[in-house]
Amino acid sequence: MYRYIVKIFIVILGILSFFASPSLQAKGRASDTLFVDSVLNAVKTSLKADKNLSLKYLYRALSLTKGIAVSKRTLRVYEDIGYLYFDMGINDSALYYFLINLKGAESIENPGAVANAYDLIGRVYDVQNDTAKAMYYFRQSKSLYRSLNSQEGVSSVNTGIANLMDNHGRSREALALYLENIEYYKSTKLSNKLMLTYLNIGACYLNLKKPDTAMRYNRLALQMALKAQNYGNIGTIYINISNLKYEEKDNDSAVWYGLLALSISRKYHDADAALISLENLAE
Repeated sequence: MYRYIVKIFIVILGILSFFASPSLQAKGRASDTLFVDSVLNAVKTSLKADKNLSLKYLYRALSLTKGIAVSKRTLRVYEDIGYLYFDMGINDSALYYFLINLKGAESIENPGAVANAYDLIGRVYDVQNDTAKAMYYFRQSKSLYRSLNSQEGVSSVNTGIANLMDNHGRSREALALYLENIEYYKSTKLSNKLMLTYLNIGACYLNLKKPDTAMRYNRLALQMALKAQNYGNIGTIYINISNLKYEEKDNDSAVWYGLLALSISRKYHDADAALISLENLAE
């Protein structure tokens, strides 16, 4: 499987290099557009694993869009650059490109893209602890998504607002928003988002001193993670269950789940989860 992924990665690099060659660039805008589309597709699939390489090609794509009227394609480039910086924790750069993305979406009068840009900007302000600005952009986004009858968009913003509220000790309000999302995610194929929502609900119930209910939602999340073989989240859920078992004074089970979390984290090279597991076991 690993060799197969590497082969795909090499093929994509070859395609991008071909489109970036001077001889092809001379053939005009058609090849420029094709190159941009190739970069966007590659970043969506394989290249995102190497963020620096992705940024290199996205900046090349961005230079080719300079002479092209703003379009959904242009917005995707700005958005992907912003996403990568956000993933890397370079939040000022992420905000810069998300704001450019917003201006572009407004210029072509695309309300869906505007709502998405508001949501992304809100998330950056949230991690920068600028709660007032984060809530402003989240509310703008949610209002616009509602006017577009986009339940997927509303659910995305609900998650952003709920995360912010939970981080500020407003777990009851956060819980209401997470629960609002449950029925929608159940009716769609967004199983990963449903699993993460179960996890968030579990965290809220733990904060509200309801460990039994927290355990129930963590087990629901665990069932979905095991079915999807989502090992990163499996490790996180085992850590949660281990902590809940400690709360119940069931130390043997707590150690057992802690060791499971440590084993999975080491196997799949999740250093942060491995460290948390070790710290919990040490306690």
